[in-house]
Amino acid sequence: MKYLFFLLFFIPFVQISAQTTIPGKEEVITLLCHKWHAEEIIAGNKKQKALPYVGYTRYKTDLTYEDKDGDHVEKGTWQYDEATNKLTLSSGSVYTIKEISATRLVVGFVMEGMAGGFVFKNIGD
Repeated sequence: MKYLFFLLFFIPFVQISAQTTIPGKEEVITLLCHKWHAEEIIAGNKKQKALPYVGYTRYKTDLTYEDKDGDHVEKGTWQYDEATNKLTLSSGSVYTIKEISATRLVVGFVMEGMAGGFVFKNIGD
């Protein structure tokens, strides 16, 4: 019975941990250096679809980025801290990378005490 209890407790924990595993720094940088479009916006516990395609964020291997929103383009530099999974932009924005793959990027942030985030889709280089 103790063994069954242990398995019932441990297996969900392992699954949750596996879902939040972030690769090493070099792989994160390689995966990040593409053009991304926001598909969903997360506010608190709610997700909603982002507006139809009006812009993108592109991270480059020279540690610069370009954030295009309609006619507005912001350019700057970025850095990634592997210890905290933080992506920091020269604009002052700080994001926590929650998930990253070749096709999907999920980041979280805190603004004015409220948690939020974005789900991005890779749209190329």
